[in-house]
Amino acid sequence: MKVTLIMAITANGMIGRDSEHLSLDWTSPEDKKLFVAQTKAAGCMIMGRKTFNTIGRPLPGRLITVMTKTPEQFESIAGKVEYTADSPETVIANLAERGFAGCIIAGGAQVNTMYMQAGVIDEMLLSVEPIVFGSGVPLFAEGDFGIDLKMLNLEKLNEHTVLLRYQVLQP
Repeated sequence: MKVTLIMAITANGMIGRDSEHLSLDWTSPEDKKLFVAQTKAAGCMIMGRKTFNTIGRPLPGRLITVMTKTPEQFESIAGKVEYTADSPETVIANLAERGFAGCIIAGGAQVNTMYMQAGVIDEMLLSVEPIVFGSGVPLFAEGDFGIDLKMLNLEKLNEHTVLLRYQVLQP
């Protein structure tokens, strides 16, 4: 299974001003189209509870796996939203067993870090938007890992936004 982390980031690497800041408030229409196309093509997404709360609903044509320490506190919606505290390796294996060929990691910083540290991310798509928050939520939470990336593609999404596509080189 191909696992892709997809994120919009500011020029200084932030994914939001705080954990409740919607990327819809500051990303370009082209980034939104990319996100929809990539997540629909994969058919499944993984995100943290706080990130899911900013969306607040299932997304058509996509299974959303929500990472939480307390999945028993939430009610899953069959085929649309499920909650888990399983390890990244277990979540990915479960999705592969269910027939998904790819999956999108869609944040936030803690989930991004957890999946990167587990070594299950194959590719990163980063839309760099022309904005600087100064402070905020970084792409990755604090963690002890050093991962090399190989640039696969650089593309202009519009006059001001670029898409960086990296292969994650596992040690």
